[in-house]
Amino acid sequence: MEVKVRPYFKNNKLWHVDMQFVHPHTAEKVRKRIVAPASLTREGAEAWGRELAMQEYMQLCKGPKIDAAQEEEETPKKKAAREFPTLAEFWSTFEARYVSTLRRNTQVNFADAWRVHLKPALGEIPIDRVDRAALHNLLEISRAKGLAFATQQKVIERARRALSWAYEMGIIPTPPPKIRLGRAPKTRKVVYSRGELEKLGSMARNQVEHTLLLLLVDAGLRIGECAALRWSDIDLEAGTMTIQRTIVLGHVQECPKGEVGTLPLTPRLAQALRVLIQAGQEPWVLPRQRDDGQVTYWTGNALSKLVHRLQRWAGLDDHGPHRIRHSVLTLLAEGGASPYALQAFARHSLMATTMTYYIHLDKLRKAREAVDMLAGTAPPPTLAPVVPIRPTPPGRGNRLALAGK
Repeated sequence: MEVKVRPYFKNNKLWHVDMQFVHPHTAEKVRKRIVAPASLTREGAEAWGRELAMQEYMQLCKGPKIDAAQEEEETPKKKAAREFPTLAEFWSTFEARYVSTLRRNTQVNFADAWRVHLKPALGEIPIDRVDRAALHNLLEISRAKGLAFATQQKVIERARRALSWAYEMGIIPTPPPKIRLGRAPKTRKVVYSRGELEKLGSMARNQVEHTLLLLLVDAGLRIGECAALRWSDIDLEAGTMTIQRTIVLGHVQECPKGEVGTLPLTPRLAQALRVLIQAGQEPWVLPRQRDDGQVTYWTGNALSKLVHRLQRWAGLDDHGPHRIRHSVLTLLAEGGASPYALQAFARHSLMATTMTYYIHLDKLRKAREAVDMLAGTAPPPTLAPVVPIRPTPPGRGNRLALAGK
């Protein structure tokens, strides 16, 4: 509010008061000019003008009276201004502006969660009405489908991440509610023993398969990280390798699923890599020779199928390559490795991930070990034997044979 006072041009003994302020409803500038009473000085005229302007402003704040018919006409306009897009209408913006900035495997997870779970259950609901009840309904649908607890958790978190981003962008007025899923059921996975891992290693038909199995066992790598491993990541003189990429849906992702980390090589893995590098297949440690003669990388799915086949040939339960990672971490824990060493080996950001989801101890056997220690009859620890390599049987196909072999 601004009040200015100047002499009145028709009578210099009077004061002309100029009042300016902003309309409280329309935000338009309001200006009124009036001549102050003759008895007022300049300071008195300014004070009188301020009081008059304040009265005028307060009157405008009350607003004009409207009849019932006009109120009915105003109501639809107010309702139209409060309409929100449906979750399906909002999702394309969310994908373009947020999901597209994430790692490729995370983008795939968001896309799968939306297509399979979120769109059928919540797609047609206005985004401001995706409340606690709607998320609980999504949770019940996920449970009715028989989804694993971890998958249920991911579906809910994908929905809440979208709503949180909408709140951060000012699209919805309130943050998403928190949903309690309860505790994850603790089920012990069946992991491979040392003897079973040795038997699996004996199924290798060539140096590439032998090196692949050692990368899974001695380094605990994920199958996509094995496929994306380059010779530039390996320092045979220092005896280390750096894990910094993986394969996702046939494409190289320049960061692994876990943390980027450097791992020391076991003597037998270092020896296998020295033998393999003599073939000169650059830049991939596990080369794939295409029909046109070019050398490229293997996809994670192709190597997974190979590991499944080797597990069946070894007479083991066909659990896939990731069960080997679970088995190795469990065997290390049973051998007395500290939680910090296990976390560093697995390259997990959180120790809780390592200890909760990857360590599957046989509690009865560990309890017996504790009793043996109390009784003083505990056996000394044993070292893992070297996994031998078996020569290729005659007549058996070998898609991973080295070039020229």
